[in-house]
Amino acid sequence: MNPQIPGYRIIRELGRGGMATVYLAIQEKFDREVAVKILDEAIEQDQTFSARFQRESRIVSKLSHPNIVQVYDVGLHEGRHYLAMELLTGGELNDRLEAGLALPDAFRAIKEMAKALDFAHGKGFIHRDIKPENILFREEGSAVLSDFGIARDVDNESQITTIGSVVGTPYYMSPEQVTGDKLDGRADIYSLGVVFYKALTGEVPFDGATALDIGIRHIKDPIPRLPSHLVRFQPIIDKFLEKSPTRRFQNGAQAVKALEEAERREPLPQSVAKTETLNSDTVNEIRRSAEQHRLSGRGALAASGRTRLNVTRIETQRGSQRTASMRWLVAGVVLAVLAGSAAIYFMANRGAMVADLAPALHGEGQQTITTGAVSPRAGDVRLGLA
Repeated sequence: MNPQIPGYRIIRELGRGGMATVYLAIQEKFDREVAVKILDEAIEQDQTFSARFQRESRIVSKLSHPNIVQVYDVGLHEGRHYLAMELLTGGELNDRLEAGLALPDAFRAIKEMAKALDFAHGKGFIHRDIKPENILFREEGSAVLSDFGIARDVDNESQITTIGSVVGTPYYMSPEQVTGDKLDGRADIYSLGVVFYKALTGEVPFDGATALDIGIRHIKDPIPRLPSHLVRFQPIIDKFLEKSPTRRFQNGAQAVKALEEAERREPLPQSVAKTETLNSDTVNEIRRSAEQHRLSGRGALAASGRTRLNVTRIETQRGSQRTASMRWLVAGVVLAVLAGSAAIYFMANRGAMVADLAPALHGEGQQTITTGAVSPRAGDVRLGLA
């Protein structure tokens, strides 16, 4: 049964998050469709989550910007906090990445998010959870930053989150966010850089089997190199993903400027970064196959190091799959040509080869022809499950 909020006619549930449920509703006073976010009843009993919800309401109500979700109303009814905001019907950035997002559209979305962050940071607020799921779209195509549930005032460290605690989504967290250090707007800039990398390639730059693995890689691993057809954007990615905040883009305006300069220097290719979600059967099959390889080659793995097969992240880039398939096809053709050439040579020269071998086979000294089995080198790739 849908909840009742005075002044709103709840139509249906749109989605459910960690602490609230969002409903499609009609705001009766203006006869317009809105999204109503209602704090879950069980969460209301937790003062921390209740305070976060109220803080989100206060923050978003202060941020009037074309690329930040617009809030219409905030209230409390029968012990349930609610937030009425604009209805965004264009889906999430994740949806568009799965469908295939052209590079000009990706640039537009990242620039609009940089502008939104520049505005929010100028008002003294940090979002702390920039990720594709929190980037929504209006029907006409503009990108909108949403979900300020763990956002906070830069100057207020004491209310809910203290230095040393870690909140956010591991794939998109800045190094200083991972370590629990004091944050400012540059942490959001790093997270937006991760989103930009994924928009370009279909993958996140740092992955791992656990949140800890991912966090360590954000801190220590070098920034991945882009594919050759995207290499012109590497300096922008490097600037977004600098480990040190002082070497990063210092604000959203700098990021927008760099992106616009890249567009002016050369027209953007119409390439598409597309991600694909694997079903659970496929993931389980990958796990079983990897486990079999791990058990059969455990000793060799210990000697030669391990190669990680990560099945935690279930997104793959179709372009990479096609590239790998082409490489195997080319290799097969080359091998076939070599084998055919060898066969032709043997047939053409077998008489001479027999004549050359005859003296050795019938002479006093015995000549031995040795065949050796090819064994894998210690550095060869082996498949293991981390």
